[in-house]
Amino acid sequence: MGSVIRLTILLVMATVALAQTATSRITGTVGDASGALVPGAMVTAKNEDTGVTYTQMTTEAGLYGFPSLPVGIYTITVALPGFKTANKTGNILEVNTPLVINMKLEVGGITETVSIAAEADVLQTSNAVIRPEA
Repeated sequence: MGSVIRLTILLVMATVALAQTATSRITGTVGDASGALVPGAMVTAKNEDTGVTYTQMTTEAGLYGFPSLPVGIYTITVALPGFKTANKTGNILEVNTPLVINMKLEVGGITETVSIAAEADVLQTSNAVIRPEA
């Protein structure tokens, strides 16, 4: 009888230990300056202590969620072409204490770089003869 009670207590303790995981979740929305929700934005959660990153895109409704992240301090970064990249640092994620982090994107200019490389004709300074082009 005593061994059955000990086994029952051991199983209960094991179940309680498994239920206490060191994770939580971060969820939120991504919107623009007008308040409209933004679909298709790339959201990254980076654990500032370990450097591990988790990435996903916002849904059609502008929602994102990281359902099971290890506890720690996170930086949330949101990027989308045509908008400035948004960052929020120092988000402390604690066990079973979910965070809601709503982000706003500001319109940014499209950056284009045009490189032109041309070779100039060498100027003949030793004589005044004009040569026809070949």
